[in-house]
Amino acid sequence: MPPAHRGFRSTAALWYGRLHAPDSLVASGKGFFIGDVTVPRNRIPEMQEAIQATATRHRDGLLFIAVCGHAGDGDLHPTTFYDKDNPKAAAALAAANNEIIEAALRLGGTITGEHGVGTEKIQFMTQRFTPVEIAAQRSIKKAFDPAGLLNPGIMLPEQSLDEPDTEVFGAAVRAALAGDMRPDPDAALTTGGNTDITVNLGNLSLVVGADVSVDQLSNYLDENHLTCSAVPASGGQRSIGEVVATATGDERTGVRHALLGADVTIVGSQAPARFGAETMKDVAGFDTKRLYIGGHGIFGALRIFAVGVRA
Repeated sequence: MPPAHRGFRSTAALWYGRLHAPDSLVASGKGFFIGDVTVPRNRIPEMQEAIQATATRHRDGLLFIAVCGHAGDGDLHPTTFYDKDNPKAAAALAAANNEIIEAALRLGGTITGEHGVGTEKIQFMTQRFTPVEIAAQRSIKKAFDPAGLLNPGIMLPEQSLDEPDTEVFGAAVRAALAGDMRPDPDAALTTGGNTDITVNLGNLSLVVGADVSVDQLSNYLDENHLTCSAVPASGGQRSIGEVVATATGDERTGVRHALLGADVTIVGSQAPARFGAETMKDVAGFDTKRLYIGGHGIFGALRIFAVGVRA
């Protein structure tokens, strides 16, 4: 058989295995639960160690934990197997799942990369987000769903007394939805004066102060043989925060492709908040950081970014 044909058959076999993997889980006859957490890509080995340590701690109720997922995204699916007739299995499964999520948070990750929060992970939303970050997301939900009809009791936890008033932020979201965004020309686009740049080559990400100039960031990338779609080819005296806050057209597309996380302020209270992280996948809560792309400061100012880069 010609080499090209052998390659085709190998590829087909790999895809067959990938597509039919769930069938093998069912055919095992064992109980199983598929988890979902994301960590920065360079923390995958530590996350795997944490998962196997969890499996060892709960071996009286569980059989083993296999890990599959998407290495390029740092998104892991710990799949926990147990005997359905083991009376200790249910408690062990719940405890193990919680420990795995907590480990992902300790490693700079997030509670879900693609499956979502639902009801299972609501308890972890207050570990993933501060009260002001939860309140801002609650304002987004209210802007889209003022009557509370869409998936009540899903994703967002019960309102806490620690959550501040984010009505000004919510009004800005409602105005944007109505197509009535009116940026204040005096609104601050950035805050904090941060001009630090830190590279994580193992994760192919950068953490960048919003007041770093485009020229400074371009020079840093060149020196380290990196590229980033968020960095425009012109307007080098602008800060990268200004680029993000005023992005349109191709610049907006480039920023959207690269932005992983953002430290911002919430307009009205000016409280600091962080949305996203140095993770490639993250569906914990609303993707609030993207409001600030082209937002012209109406949702608050920008402080620090995490962006993906290419070597």
